[in-house]
Amino acid sequence: MAFSGPQSDQLAIRQLLNAYDDAVAMRDVEAWASAWTPDAQWNIAGKSASGVEALKTLWLSIMAQTQFVALSSTPGLIEVVGDEARGRVHTAETIFFGDGSEKRFWGRYEDTLRRTNGEWRFSIRTYQMLRQA
Repeated sequence: MAFSGPQSDQLAIRQLLNAYDDAVAMRDVEAWASAWTPDAQWNIAGKSASGVEALKTLWLSIMAQTQFVALSSTPGLIEVVGDEARGRVHTAETIFFGDGSEKRFWGRYEDTLRRTNGEWRFSIRTYQMLRQA
């Protein structure tokens, strides 16, 4: 089943996705970093980072290439079992660069989430780009 587990947990995970997208649009590295567990792993664009400080460094290097990023995420799967969850998230991004150019990307995140101190956080996010224009 695409969505399973307590609805309150599913809602909390959807709220995490929304907060993540907002942090990207606002270019707020601290808000973005708060979406992750301390030992998290992020795999994106052929790069990988582990631990929140390394994730922040990678994120800042990616964001430095952009002027504005609009990210929209749509969950296709949320499966919650206890304090662990699995998710699949479809993304649409429009990225504006300093030279006035822009690109659009469509992709998918495969997520592993963990509840720590009562809050859902990403422990692993792996991004696959599906199309760009």
